[in-house]
Amino acid sequence: MRASKRRSQHRWLILSLLVGLVVGIAAYANYDHFYLKPQIEAKEERTRRKYETELNRHRAVEQRLQNETRTADIRD
Repeated sequence: MRASKRRSQHRWLILSLLVGLVVGIAAYANYDHFYLKPQIEAKEERTRRKYETELNRHRAVEQRLQNETRTADIRD
């Protein structure tokens, strides 16, 4: 009787550990999907916008310099 009771307790212990593991993995997956990924995507978007802004600024300066050299060549 005691051996079967002990086996039953071990089964419940192993089952509860497995259920806890599955619940833990599911909780982390939800945390990752709903919290971490949006933060990472937002950071990447900010970095991309900053890069594009800087690139547009450089293009504008380059275009202005080209226009100045064209007008200087026309005047000469």
